[in-house]
Amino acid sequence: MEVMAPARHWHALQQERLGWAYRAYRRFIDSLSAEVRSHFISASEQQPPMW
Repeated sequence: MEVMAPARHWHALQQERLGWAYRAYRRFIDSLSAEVRSHFISASEQQPPMW
């Protein structure tokens, strides 16, 4: 097992959490009907995060 510096470890956890959230959001959106999905902003219209 590789020992990581604390900052790298927390960064990796953050990236993993963001990836999980994105995949969960995609599954949620894909489960909606086309009519409901059309009310969500498409990826091309999204603004970058403000953080």
